Amino acid sequence: MLFSKIKNLFIENHSDDINRLVAAFPTKLNEDVKQATKVIPFSRNPIKLADGNEHFVDKFVSGYKPQEFNLRGEIVKIPYRVYFEQPESDRIENLTNQQQSILNCIYLRHHNGFVREKHLVHVLETDDYFVSPFVIQILGEYVVELISILEQEITDQSISRYAEFLNENLFYWKQTQSRIVSYWDAYYRQEFPKLRDYVGQRLSNRLNKALRELSQ
Repeated sequence: MLFSKIKNLFIENHSDDINRLVAAFPTKLNEDVKQATKVIPFSRNPIKLADGNEHFVDKFVSGYKPQEFNLRGEIVKIPYRVYFEQPESDRIENLTNQQQSILNCIYLRHHNGFVREKHLVHVLETDDYFVSPFVIQILGEYVVELISILEQEITDQSISRYAEFLNENLFYWKQTQSRIVSYWDAYYRQEFPKLRDYVGQRLSNRLNKALRELSQ
């Protein structure tokens, strides 16, 4: 009885956060997403920021303008950022491989870039299509270390999957390419005087080539 009350209290307190995470994946994965969220330490508040300071949050999953994507005919809504600590490794081991992939995708929206980097490596090991929007969003951000991982790990064998996703979301892809140029201009022009040499632009060019090949 006590366990049931605690479980219901957890669901009640964090139902909005969990619902936002469920909405980020295809409906066929709803139960797997819910299982994955069970290992997320929602009870830890305040959270520790990248600079080591602690900060109380009223929402663990941002409700501000989630990014919508078309994923093979289904709309998913991916949160801008998530704010929670990392789960215990022994709890992750109890998840299925697919549930672990879901969890890694969720942590790609984490507020700490080092946490995103840790989970990105694992996400890129899977060929599940639902990871595509989480991966491409990294390319449209400013952390060059993460983009370098993308360039290295998105191979000639896997790039067609991302091209298919971009073909479904062409307007977003145009926005992303503009962001790549803007971040290069703001942060990396000195290191890469020519745009074509910037890692984000190199990967963008490869993706555009794969897009053209997809339409042939």
